[in-house]
Amino acid sequence: MRDVLADLDDFGALLLEAGLPADMLPPGRDVSPEEATRLRVTFGLYPPTSRTYGPRLVADMLLREVIGGTASVKRSELDSRLLRYRELSVMGSDGFLSSALTGTPTQCIGPVEVKGATLRAGEYEVGGFYAPDGNGGWLRVVFLPPFKSAP
Repeated sequence: MRDVLADLDDFGALLLEAGLPADMLPPGRDVSPEEATRLRVTFGLYPPTSRTYGPRLVADMLLREVIGGTASVKRSELDSRLLRYRELSVMGSDGFLSSALTGTPTQCIGPVEVKGATLRAGEYEVGGFYAPDGNGGWLRVVFLPPFKSAP
């Protein structure tokens, strides 16, 4: 266990923040589509908490990218892909915007209610990613461009 944690990369740290037990971290320097599928299934065994919700969404998005490919992805590449989420927060079902990568609460928005067909706290949608607008508010990020590898 000590060796696993001593050799932890950013992707591994994200998986831990998302609630994956340390002994379930994938070994090796690549993540295959099969390994990504196994990790997604494993997350289903551990219910999310307020703190793991954002990191789990990010991990799920990265794992889906790996599954959608035909080859293994280097973990260093997944570390690079994490940069897309560095400044983002995610709206949780607890009414808080929290850091997408760490789950640390950044702002209480208010009570969550069903509005239309979505869960919302005010104008914020549960599961939505938000970027700071520079004026103390938040802008919804509706689309994160898919990661494009260099040719």
